[in-house]
Amino acid sequence: MNYSIKTLNSISARGLSKLPESYEVGPHVDNADAWLVRSANLHSVEIPDSVLAISRAGAGTNTIPVNQLSGRGVVVFNTPGSNANAVKELVLAGILLGARNILPAAAFARQLTGDDNEINAADEAGKKQHARLPQTSRRYFFLAGAAAAAGLAAAGAAPLAAAAGAAAAAVG
Repeated sequence: MNYSIKTLNSISARGLSKLPESYEVGPHVDNADAWLVRSANLHSVEIPDSVLAISRAGAGTNTIPVNQLSGRGVVVFNTPGSNANAVKELVLAGILLGARNILPAAAFARQLTGDDNEINAADEAGKKQHARLPQTSRRYFFLAGAAAAAGLAAAGAAPLAAAAGAAAAAVG
């Protein structure tokens, strides 16, 4: 059976490739059987009677008028957890950015001028500004809390290293 699916946002070609080749899929599909959205707000959009289902590529359905569509018999569903790896990557990036003062260090490095010897001397003199904060700092507790909220185990003498290792293992 052939179905048509209208995409309302940029949907991963990798994900769309899982659909049968006989399906007509794309943003310009008229009279579609289903709509596939990421973040499009459908509360003020007229949804044709041809639509039998709407899928949210991600968690939540707050951008979809679920009650109105349910009353019409339109099935609305989402794909929670489909972005779990992206969330883990962002948590890991936040932990590393905060724990290692990467942004201030990068700003410091951008302002360095001179020849190689002058840059090396200024770099060595400035390294202490961007060293890791003590584990008792408020930033550490915030980062450890963020890691715990993401389900990462942080224990032992180097909790942030443990959390970063767990996140890296989870991301693959």
